[in-house]
Amino acid sequence: MTLRTLQWAVFLTFCTLPGSGEPMTAGACTAPVSVYTHFEQAYSEPLLENMKEEVRSIMAPIGLELQWRTLDAHAPTGLSSELAVVSFKGKCRMDDLLLPSVNSGNLGWSYALEGHVSPFSDVDCDRVRQFINPSVLHAKWVDRDAILGRALGRVLAHELYHIFADSKRHARVGLAKAFFSPRDLVSDHFTLEERDAETLRNGKLHGVLEQAASFPSCP
Repeated sequence: MTLRTLQWAVFLTFCTLPGSGEPMTAGACTAPVSVYTHFEQAYSEPLLENMKEEVRSIMAPIGLELQWRTLDAHAPTGLSSELAVVSFKGKCRMDDLLLPSVNSGNLGWSYALEGHVSPFSDVDCDRVRQFINPSVLHAKWVDRDAILGRALGRVLAHELYHIFADSKRHARVGLAKAFFSPRDLVSDHFTLEERDAETLRNGKLHGVLEQAASFPSCP
């Protein structure tokens, strides 16, 4: 699936990979849902923290706890009920300004595998920077990485929705809609629609969330 810009909007489609994999099985004590990240280039800590906080805030209504790990330091193994692996392409810093893109382009994308959404996603930082550039022109330099982190968090949350819901469905509003404006990515408030939350609860996370209700923490 591909998150794209189209004039001043974001569009989502799907890609397909060959092969198959075995489903993961959660143990009696639920492990955290892990998100493994890899950045091709240097990034700032304010950007990373704001991205994590934005994803946490969006996913909070379903009671989802994410454990963030760096793919460079850890292989995606170990105890985890579900996981996602995200690669950030290009420059994930707002220390220069790019002209907004007038052509369509991919902001982020995930992959379909034999009819299911795989746990792998890519996010294009350069295109996200171009996309939101008009919205940060008047912001202080010190705030621009935080704003980019917020935008990347919303692009990532969109991809995580498809991964964890195991759904290619789009909605007319909210996190699952196919088109976003720059304002959607940088505005102060962005909430998870109840319909989208219900889809997540009934997807791959169903067992994880059920066990979390019975086993609120692991020793």
